[in-house]
Amino acid sequence: MMRIAQLVNQYNPDLVDVTICGSMAHQEKFTAAARTLEAAGLRVRVPAAEDNVDWSSLAKEQVLAKKKDYMDRHFANIARSRAVLVCNYEKNNEPGYIGANTLMEMAVAYVSGVPIYLLEKPDGGINSKALEVAALGGIVLPDGDVAGLIDVLKQGEGHE
Repeated sequence: MMRIAQLVNQYNPDLVDVTICGSMAHQEKFTAAARTLEAAGLRVRVPAAEDNVDWSSLAKEQVLAKKKDYMDRHFANIARSRAVLVCNYEKNNEPGYIGANTLMEMAVAYVSGVPIYLLEKPDGGINSKALEVAALGGIVLPDGDVAGLIDVLKQGEGHE
C-alpha cells in the first residue's frame, strides 16, 4: 500500500467518481462509456492514450520508462476513485476479456479499497481470470449497462 500512496503523492490526481480500465484495444468504447457516466454528472477518468508514441524510435530503457509512467499514473488515478469500471469487452473471441494489465489495475483497486464493477462476466474459460475477479470482489453490472453503476454512485453521494 505504501507504493500506491507514493504514486498518489507523486501524480496528485483529483478524486473522481469512476476510473475506467480495460484492454486499450477498446479505447473508443471507453469513450462512449465515459460520456454516459459524465452525462449523469459523474467525474470520469480514462486511461491515457498512447497513440502519439513512436515506440519503434525508442530504446528499450525508454520504452520501459514510458510504460512504467503510464502504469504508475493510472494506478494513482485508480486509487483516487470512488469506483473502477472494467470495460471488459470481448477480445480474441473471449467474452468478458481481462488481460494482464487490467487484472493488475483491478488488484490496485482492491488493495486501495475501491469497488470494482465489470461490464461483462468473464467467460469462465481457463484463461478468463474469473476466479481472480471473484476473489477481488468484482461486481458484474446487469446487462452490461453502466446505468447500474450510475445508480450505485448517485445513491452514495449523500453519504460521504
